[in-house]
Amino acid sequence: MLRMLLNNLESWLSLKAPKVLMLRGARQVGKTFLARELGKKFENYIEINFEEEKKIHAIFDGDLDARELARKISVLKKTPVVEGQTLIFFDEIQSCPNALRSLRFFYEKIPGLHVLCAGSLLEFVLEEIPSFGVGRIESLFLFPLSFKEFLLASENGALLAEIESASFGKPLSTVLHDRAIELLREYLFVGGLPEAVSAWIEKRDYASVARVHQTLISGYRDDFAKYKRRVAVHDIDQVFAGTAGKAGTRVKYTSISQSLNNRQIKSALDLLNKAGILHFAFYTAASAVPLAAQMDQRMFKPLLNDCGLYQRLSGVDAASWVINTSWENTNKGNLAELFVGLEILANSTPWVRPELFFWENKSSPASAAEIDYLITSKDKFIPLEVKAGASGRLKSLSLFLDLKKGSPSLITEEKTAQGYGIKLSLDNFADHGSVKFVPLYAAYRLVSDFTRVFDSPDL
Repeated sequence: MLRMLLNNLESWLSLKAPKVLMLRGARQVGKTFLARELGKKFENYIEINFEEEKKIHAIFDGDLDARELARKISVLKKTPVVEGQTLIFFDEIQSCPNALRSLRFFYEKIPGLHVLCAGSLLEFVLEEIPSFGVGRIESLFLFPLSFKEFLLASENGALLAEIESASFGKPLSTVLHDRAIELLREYLFVGGLPEAVSAWIEKRDYASVARVHQTLISGYRDDFAKYKRRVAVHDIDQVFAGTAGKAGTRVKYTSISQSLNNRQIKSALDLLNKAGILHFAFYTAASAVPLAAQMDQRMFKPLLNDCGLYQRLSGVDAASWVINTSWENTNKGNLAELFVGLEILANSTPWVRPELFFWENKSSPASAAEIDYLITSKDKFIPLEVKAGASGRLKSLSLFLDLKKGSPSLITEEKTAQGYGIKLSLDNFADHGSVKFVPLYAAYRLVSDFTRVFDSPDL
C-alpha cells in the first residue's frame, strides 16, 4: 500500500549524516509498514521489536556506547551494520527507555548510520527523559491514509490525475465528478487506517470493514489501561466516549462528562491528544499570521483521528450504509467537517506537528458566524467553510470576509485585490468571485498544492 510519506523521506535517505528519525502517530497508522518499505532501499535492514524481544533489552543496560551497541546488534541479528548501507529500526521503543536514551549517541558516534524508531505512548516516555535528543533526533508525524492515498491504494490513480489537473476554470466532467463523490463516500465509511483499507480492497465488504473498526476501537480502549498511572482508566473512557462523536462541534467540559471535574477532563483530553487518538481545532481571532498567536485554547473542537472509526462510534452500521446511498443523508453530524480537518492534518508537512484553527464571531453574539477552518501559506490565511451537500448558504464566510476586508493577512486575488474564501462541498470546482468552490474530494489540494491551486494563471 503506497504511502505518500515515502516521497518525503527521500531526502532523509540520501543524507550522509542523518539525524535519528522518530515515527510518531497513533496505533495502527502504518509506522511499521513505512519502516519496512524504507528497509527495502538498503542493503541491510535490521528490525528490533522491544515488546517481543525482551532479551535484547539487556544490551542497553550498561554504557550506551553507540559503536558497541551496533556491534552487539549486528551479532545478534546476523546482519552487518554499515554506515550508508544499513537501516536499523527500533519498534515499540517505549518499552526500553535506555534504548531511547541511546538514540542521540548513534547520531553523534556513527553519523552515517540510518536509525529509525517508533512506538506507542512515546509522548509520555519522552516527557520523562530530560533534554531528549535535542538537535540529534527529528520526528515524522503519521496519520491514517488520506483520501488521495486511498485512491492510489484502490487503483484509482487515473481519476486522481484528473482531480490534480482540475481547476476553477476547468472543473471535472460530470461523470468523473460523480465517480469521485462515490469513492469519497466509500472512504468516509472505510476511513484511512491501513487495516481497514486493506480489508475493503480485498473484500469490498462494508461488514468486514466494520469488524476491523470495532477491533481497532477495542484496541484503543484496551490501551487506556496503560495510561492509568497518569489518568484513571474510567476517566479516559468517559472522555473518549464523550468526545469521539462530537467532530466539528465546539464543546464545553460539562457536555463531555457530568461526573468528572474540569481537571480530570482536561487531563484525559491531553492524554488522548498525545496518543494521536484525538486532535483539536482551536479558536483564533485570525488577526494575522501566525494564527496561533491569537489562539484561545479554552475554545476547541475535538476531532477523532479517523472517519471510519467516527462512523462506527456514531452508530452507523454496514447495513444502513449500503441501503442509504444518498451521500447527504448518510453524512450524519459533522462528518464532512471532520473529513476536511483530517485531510488538512494528513497533507500538511509531516516534519512538524500540524495545527488546526477555526474562527467564530465573538464581537457580536447577535450575528452568529463560524469559519470551520483557516489555513495559511507564508504570511497569508484563507477561510474555509464546509458544507455537507451541494447547497447551503455562506453567511459566515461572507461576514468573515467583510470583517477582515483590507487585512494584509487575508489572501486576495492579484487582479482585483479582493479577499476571498473557499467553500468545500459536493459542488464541482467553480469561481464565484469572493467565494471559490472546491469539491470535498479535492480538499487535500488546499494544503499540498496551495500555491498551484490559487496562484496559477489557469484558474
